[in-house]
Amino acid sequence: MNKTCPLIRLWKKGDLHRVDAFLDDCGLREQGLFRRVLPSLTDRAEEGSEEQGILESIGTLCGSEASERPAEAVENRETP
Repeated sequence: MNKTCPLIRLWKKGDLHRVDAFLDDCGLREQGLFRRVLPSLTDRAEEGSEEQGILESIGTLCGSEASERPAEAVENRETP
C-alpha cells in the first residue's frame, strides 16, 4: 500500500483533480485489492482523526467496500 501515503498527501493539498489523476494513473480505482484494503486502513486509523476522515473520503471516491458497509459494522469494530 505504498500508494496510500502519497494519496493522503495529495488529498491534504486539496487538489481533487490531482487526486483523481493519481487514482487513475496508478489504477487504484479499479484495483480490487486497494478497494478491499482501504476499509481496513480506515478502521485502524485513530477514531476521529484527520487520517481516518481522509481515508473515508478516499474510500467514498473510489467506491471502496468501506462505503458499502453498514455503520454498525464500523462502530462495533474490535480495537487492539
